[in-house]
Amino acid sequence: MFPRSNERRLSASQRAELVRRSEARFRQALATEAIDAAERLQRAYRGVLKATDTRLKEVKGDRLLTPAGTQRLVDGIRAELDGLTAEIEAQARRLQDGAIKTGLAMGAEALDTAGVLFGRPAVESVQALVNYVDSSAFQQRLQQYGDTYANEVADTILAMAAQGKDPAKIARAVTRLMRGQPLNDAQRMVRTVQLYAARRGQQAIFQKNSDVVLGWVWSSARDKRTCFGCLAKHGSKHPITEVLNDHHLGRCAMVPMTPSWADLGFEDGTDLPVIETGEAWFRAQPEAEQRQQMGPALWMAYRDGAFTFDQLAQPYQNDVYGEMIGEASLTELIGEAAAREYVRQARTATVVSRPTISTPSQPAYVTVKVQ
Repeated sequence: MFPRSNERRLSASQRAELVRRSEARFRQALATEAIDAAERLQRAYRGVLKATDTRLKEVKGDRLLTPAGTQRLVDGIRAELDGLTAEIEAQARRLQDGAIKTGLAMGAEALDTAGVLFGRPAVESVQALVNYVDSSAFQQRLQQYGDTYANEVADTILAMAAQGKDPAKIARAVTRLMRGQPLNDAQRMVRTVQLYAARRGQQAIFQKNSDVVLGWVWSSARDKRTCFGCLAKHGSKHPITEVLNDHHLGRCAMVPMTPSWADLGFEDGTDLPVIETGEAWFRAQPEAEQRQQMGPALWMAYRDGAFTFDQLAQPYQNDVYGEMIGEASLTELIGEAAAREYVRQARTATVVSRPTISTPSQPAYVTVKVQ
């Protein structure tokens, strides 16, 4: 690691702002690419909806939806959705390759912010290692895409027919299903590939510079859309052998940990800012915001010490990405009976502020040391 005199003179607040802007640019770059993919998927999906609407008009005109008619409808929807998988794969592959380049660029920017000289791995070498789209699990998910929603349509028809609903109402229910879930799932598939590929790009540049990158710190967006699984992981330290593994459509980023200037023998340098833990950040928010973000029942249970903040990060397994992190439910945290009681209290009780909610029981900041 070689110091840059101009970088050492930056103040802590200036470095903090550089890190914040770098994270914002990373998220914005990915979002811009994803918007284009979403629009392309929407255009392709309009053909599916048009064909489905044509078939549903026949259903609305029948007084009784026969088994043969149901089968024709379901088979037709399956065929239309199967035809969409080529576009899903194409967009996933395009976003994957673009995200690797974005991840490499933003990983380099993060190291530049730290004020170090670094090497860059070749894009092609990373692309050869990162290939979610061609994995057997992703390809299997593509092959199951048409069946998944065709079966949902069949289940919807059978359930409503058993309740005596008329064909017109059944057709409307199928329309609602088709206008939401299949397209949302397609976009979720391609965007998650993009996000994970971008992080693998970041990880590759950190690993390329393992002599100056000690690891990375989990950084969440910390806004109203941030789930508590991600917030619980915010500020946690990880080795460069790990890749950030939040949930589908997650927006978290990896911030590199580098040796301090003092560790390198320089007395006048200012290091990257220490990242506050998610719990410390949450406890610093006004009580009303804490309740709104967490929800009354979950907040009351946390206030009472029924669970610890780190337990909000709930791991789960995915066949494409391996272990991912989501938000634990109140039932998962404290059990069904206790959860029901807190829900009941939240509906009826007047909440009394308790000082313990604003006093961290654990260190509020993560410190970076050279081992």
